[in-house]
Amino acid sequence: MKRYLILSSIIAALTIVGCKSSSQNQTDSTQPTETEAITENVADTATTPAAKDTVAKEPVPAEITAIDLGLSVKWADRNIGAPSPEQSGDYYAWGEIETKKEYSAQNYKWYKNVNGDLLLTKKKFGPEDDVASVKLGNGWRTPTLEEIKELIEKCNWEWIEKNGVPGYKVSSITNGNSIFLPGAGFFDGNANLGGQGGYYWSFTPEGVSNNADYLYFCDHDIDWNYIDREYGIPVRPVCK
Repeated sequence: MKRYLILSSIIAALTIVGCKSSSQNQTDSTQPTETEAITENVADTATTPAAKDTVAKEPVPAEITAIDLGLSVKWADRNIGAPSPEQSGDYYAWGEIETKKEYSAQNYKWYKNVNGDLLLTKKKFGPEDDVASVKLGNGWRTPTLEEIKELIEKCNWEWIEKNGVPGYKVSSITNGNSIFLPGAGFFDGNANLGGQGGYYWSFTPEGVSNNADYLYFCDHDIDWNYIDREYGIPVRPVCK
């Protein structure tokens, strides 16, 4: 069952630490199949965040490895920017390719304030907006929502600690290979509100809204949901 994530910073913190969310009535048939967000009467030119918000990062480690879990795509053994599989790595707003000191609606690259409303300023998002494609190349990309659902439904999930870090060992049911997904939380402003929860972007926007879909888990729950695009969330890449 899909779940809402309360977007107020205080309420979100309480909700996430408890790993609870309310049910939603939307069916899978309403989910988009392409990474496209449609807006009306908004120019494609975005308001870019101030340069001071961008933090220079070292190149993604070359030792990132594709793991075959017997699915339609192979999953990376670690998050983008993570030196090892159990580390959180870097956090990105959806459709942005650089980390920031703070993640907010005010500095999100693809929002524009129109008469008090934050509207998306871009209609189509492609590989140039996918941090996995840009940082890694060689066929790497951020997974789609359908690929996340496949990971949830067609693998075994075991809550463990890896070198003291809580998260899920996700194992293939066909070949025994596995990956580890740390509970890395997510950033709202300059604070990580996720506790031991796991949040991983898909590259699937949630219809025409300002939301995008993501993988969510805690020690007793594994699901997908959607959230405003400005939040800082890790990315676990996939490739063919």
